[in-house]
Amino acid sequence: MAQLATIVSLLPSAIGMMLYGVIWSGLQECKFKPVYAGTVIGIASIIGYLPDSFYYIIFGKWMDKFGNNAYPMIFGFLMGTAVLGMVITILMRKLIKKNNKKEGI
Repeated sequence: MAQLATIVSLLPSAIGMMLYGVIWSGLQECKFKPVYAGTVIGIASIIGYLPDSFYYIIFGKWMDKFGNNAYPMIFGFLMGTAVLGMVITILMRKLIKKNNKKEGI
């Protein structure tokens, strides 16, 4: 049973780590110059990981103030964040398609 639990917990982590190469592949697709890759990755990391620094504070205050009624607020907030991510992804895909049409790809 312990082996199954280990596999079930390590498998999603392994898949997640494999996706890191895919995360930054959009840089080349969006035609960022290689000389700016570090800057672009740094700015994207700040924007992408910034919520991790304050979500806990916000959600903790909501839990203290609203108790169990905070859960719908938390999940609604996370759903809104996910929708924002999808919108940004769609805009990035349109930019990539536009750039590919210009180059005849």
